[in-house]
Amino acid sequence: VRLVLSQPRHQIALQQQRSMVELARRSVLLNLLATPLAPRLAPSARLTLPTASGEVGMAGCVSYPDWLLGTWDVSNTLQRFVMPLGSALVDPLTQLSAMDDLRRDETLRYLLRWTRDGTGACVQDRAFNGAQEAAAFLGDLGSVAASVFATPPDAPHGRLRIDFEPDGGGAGGGRSGDGSGGGGVGGASVELTVTWQRSEPAAGGDFLTSELLEQRVRSSPDAAEEVSLVESVTRFSPRRRPGGGVAEVRARNRLVQYGPDGGPSRGLASGRAVSCFDYSWELTRVDEAERVLGGADLLRAGAA
Repeated sequence: VRLVLSQPRHQIALQQQRSMVELARRSVLLNLLATPLAPRLAPSARLTLPTASGEVGMAGCVSYPDWLLGTWDVSNTLQRFVMPLGSALVDPLTQLSAMDDLRRDETLRYLLRWTRDGTGACVQDRAFNGAQEAAAFLGDLGSVAASVFATPPDAPHGRLRIDFEPDGGGAGGGRSGDGSGGGGVGGASVELTVTWQRSEPAAGGDFLTSELLEQRVRSSPDAAEEVSLVESVTRFSPRRRPGGGVAEVRARNRLVQYGPDGGPSRGLASGRAVSCFDYSWELTRVDEAERVLGGADLLRAGAA
């Protein structure tokens, strides 16, 4: 009886072993077939949706190298703004905002955090990071009421929702509340669903990521949703200490907005980049920033 019962278990174990070997083999093949991400950051890149050309994505949320674990003080500066298909396909407010940022050479300061998930992988603290970035970009135009990240069955790569305080609201008091001021975006909300993602190591110990995001924006609770597709491509370059630790990181981030599937621009802009924002990031570990700056500029909501 023991032999009869052990035979199926042996076969199951053997099948599982073969399946793991096959999955590893396919993973290697997919990586060999995948187009490298680095060219997507080239100044002359003519970008199209990665999914349109059959680019292979990865499962789950992006996993990052362990040297990003912790909280970082970020200085973010817009370096370049281009409209590959011309200004007619980019709304005037976006153009004016981008040109004004370039003219003023403004650097935004906020915090970003990486932590471990339930599997031990290094991942972004998306709710915290979303609230921090939104508050920094809004300035005195509004404040964040809540920032919530989840990975429901219909969004296995992750979904972030940010709600803004109604007009006249105080400082954000939600689960990841942040920011100050009020007014411009009172009662608005934005929902970002990652629909495709890929990451890869690069030369010099760098790390690259690309995420395709479906962005849904409501200017007020009763307003119709505005839907757009945005890709975020980032190259992280660690600056290692003599002992091997990483206290500073430089990064290049490109935000690409793609043309819609329908409407008057169909056939010209569908699936093609209509605007590109190129940012430079300087990340310094919070403990290192406190040592250098004395902590005076780090007293932001959520930094505790």
